[in-house]
Amino acid sequence: MSFWDDLYFGLGAEYLVTGELFMAGYEAFKLPADFGLDLVVTAQKDVSFRSRDGGARPPFVLQVKSRQIRSFSENSMGRLEASARVFLKEDDWELITGDENAYLVCVLIFTDDPNRLQSRWTYFWLHSSHLSELMERGYVSAVDDRRTGRRKYSLKIVLRLQATMLLEDVLDDLVGDGQLTEEGRGVLLDNFAQAVPTRWSTREYVSLVRPGRGRAGGEVVRMIPAALTTFHNLGEDVSIRILD
Repeated sequence: MSFWDDLYFGLGAEYLVTGELFMAGYEAFKLPADFGLDLVVTAQKDVSFRSRDGGARPPFVLQVKSRQIRSFSENSMGRLEASARVFLKEDDWELITGDENAYLVCVLIFTDDPNRLQSRWTYFWLHSSHLSELMERGYVSAVDDRRTGRRKYSLKIVLRLQATMLLEDVLDDLVGDGQLTEEGRGVLLDNFAQAVPTRWSTREYVSLVRPGRGRAGGEVVRMIPAALTTFHNLGEDVSIRILD
């Protein structure tokens, strides 16, 4: 994408996040100048009606990082997945991790079918303390920017969709068992999606990735706690032990 494409894509993601925050009962405002953070979040409704109990008290400050996912590949479990990386400049990293009311919000915008009318999107949030923990556990890597030579921090994300199987394979099995005619097979192939969800219970989720420890190497992929995928829990003390 060009500079302008990147700019407007990022702005669009910030407004998507703003809408989600309002639907979660907060007020959210875009900062008029770039101070390393994008949104200020308040809860004036709760203050006025004294209705908020527990959790950290706003105002919160958020940095929004967005990525567009253009394609998926099938993993060994038959699930479509895609990976993306978000980067934080060293100054921004220090700004967020040094503020107990600061958060990073990662937004993934994607579609799994070019024939869909709309793209899909998802997000998750991380408190400043989460970022420090992730650094200690190896989920955050430090790299030098080739263009500027300055240090920045990288977080790798994997998005996994529901497990699917090719409709053609399913129909071939039915024809082989005598449960479907070749004519019926052709009709179904012409009128249904190329892939269909499997019967076994799966869910779509977002994971973080770190290098494997010890001689085995490789990568370790761990699902993000569901509580971090909704702003209704923003400000609460959400454990990320599941990422151990």
